[in-house]
Amino acid sequence: MLTFREFRACVALEYFGEKDLIASIRWLVDVANAFCISSCPNGTKVRLSSCVLKDRARDWWEEVGRSVGDEAVDLMTWDDFVTRF
Repeated sequence: MLTFREFRACVALEYFGEKDLIASIRWLVDVANAFCISSCPNGTKVRLSSCVLKDRARDWWEEVGRSVGDEAVDLMTWDDFVTRF
């Protein structure tokens, strides 16, 4: 299983919730690249990527978690995450 440390070593950058479309897209691409480099299993992509959300982005993610529940978050795919993002 991929650890958070291994994921971070693949240049998964923190995201602070900037309201800038280009910055948001770049972050999504950087995280997707980190998934490829680290051979990240599908079942851990959402949890690992959510760990690098900070400030407003973390607040948004916590609200998503409250609205859908922990079980739904555990079943969420990366595509689901990107759609909500």
